[in-house]
Amino acid sequence: MMLRIENVGLRGINSDTSPDLLPPEAWTSGQNVRFVNDRVEKIDGHVGVLGTPSVPPHWLLPWPSLGGYYWIYPSTTTIYRVTNTGTTHTNVTRLSGNYAAGSRPIWSGGILGGIPILNNNGGADPPQQWDSTANRFKDLDNWPASTYCRILRVYREFLVALDVTTSGIRDPYRVKWSHPADPNTVPVSWDENDDTKNAGSVSLASTSGGVLDCLPLGDTNIIYKEDAIWGMQFIGGSFIFRFYEILLSQGILAPRCVKEFFRRHFVVGSNDIVLFDGQRAESIISGRLRRWFFNRSLSGANKLYTFVLPNFPRREMWVCFVEEGSTYVNKALVWNWEDNVWGIRDLPDVTHIGYGSAITEGSLSFDGSVGTTFNNDLGAYGQSDLNPTEFKLLFASALNNKFYQGDLTYNFDGAGYTTYVERLGLTVAGQDAGGNPRSDSTTIKLLRGVYPRITADPGVTVDVYVGAQSRLDEPMAWQGPYTFNPQTDTKVNCLVNGKYLGIRFASASSGAWALSGYTLDIEPVGYT
Repeated sequence: MMLRIENVGLRGINSDTSPDLLPPEAWTSGQNVRFVNDRVEKIDGHVGVLGTPSVPPHWLLPWPSLGGYYWIYPSTTTIYRVTNTGTTHTNVTRLSGNYAAGSRPIWSGGILGGIPILNNNGGADPPQQWDSTANRFKDLDNWPASTYCRILRVYREFLVALDVTTSGIRDPYRVKWSHPADPNTVPVSWDENDDTKNAGSVSLASTSGGVLDCLPLGDTNIIYKEDAIWGMQFIGGSFIFRFYEILLSQGILAPRCVKEFFRRHFVVGSNDIVLFDGQRAESIISGRLRRWFFNRSLSGANKLYTFVLPNFPRREMWVCFVEEGSTYVNKALVWNWEDNVWGIRDLPDVTHIGYGSAITEGSLSFDGSVGTTFNNDLGAYGQSDLNPTEFKLLFASALNNKFYQGDLTYNFDGAGYTTYVERLGLTVAGQDAGGNPRSDSTTIKLLRGVYPRITADPGVTVDVYVGAQSRLDEPMAWQGPYTFNPQTDTKVNCLVNGKYLGIRFASASSGAWALSGYTLDIEPVGYT
């Protein structure tokens, strides 16, 4: 009996649901693959760019200015910048001396009226602003003395400081905002006692969680605590802002764990990943990878370094995190918002990933496209891999002291990497009235062959493993690998039997491959 499994990119990875309850096209694990156009594709790699950083980079701020397009990257003690078209790195640290940001700093900030603003959470440095006269950073003008904050963000014409320490006394619930800045200037005051200014502060202490981050959504600045979500809305008058509770059942995991896309926020909370529209939070990972992420993979000791970024050309949001047993960010959960599927990929021990204009060499060619998927490639024939007008992903690794451009080539900085998808608990045993695979967990199946439908670059081979088990709680008895060459092969011969079948497609070859489906040669041989 030939059972054809189609639409293998439709469901993505689901490790939380019992595998025997999943549809045949779903996968129970995988690594370094994308689920695109109902098929599985090897994920793109990354390439070293922009020369060698002068200091280990801990954050990235893209800065489009009249003088050129820059990437600003701070370390633990200094700030440097590099243009997106070269490898010249310039020290732009303040003239008054280095910073005391700590060994694993979390930098924050943004661009206010064209002026870069930076802040670290070390608790010993005031926020920094760009000084166009000295071509360096300096301490933020008009910032109050003996005051520090953990996170600093831009909202409209205001700067908003979160988790504020004043004269040695820390208030983790404090939200402090500046007087609005005029164009091309920084705020002239932070004095909440000056009735002629619109500066102020409030302590959001109704719940025990501290304030961790904020991000505008429409005309409201959404403030995320560890255990709640608040709104900060400009109303003018003597109150200036209205603060109100939105949700007390949802917070945020760490700073940098929220990004906006299409008038919603993508939020990584303490035990869920949700879409937030300003009023309601909807889980997008429950029943698929929520337990895998929060209970089995995320390093609790390093959860503070989790961050989120959008990959708009690929229609993806990335949750970048430190895997249990690691120190730096080495994994990403990847959510394709168009198809609503989840994947998992490796990262090169990064400290941050920026989204902006970077630069590399080379051009896209027909031969460099994914097998026979030239028409689906995101680039145009003959275009530069890194057009300065196109936004890209730029990885920063303090551990490796390197910058990488993401989504480029099929190597990890010149080295090969393994990709795979795996399905456990397959119970297909026949066809329904519509000709679709029918599941039956009572039938013992004999698997005699697999017919993969794979396209690949020349020279790329894919290893196929097959397995079987009598109970879901016993180990899968794997056979293989059976090397499959998409250029010459059509079938993998095998012989396994059991109530539950397993199949895995894996490749360590340099070059692209894509799986659009497979057919199983199955014969029912008994019942239980």
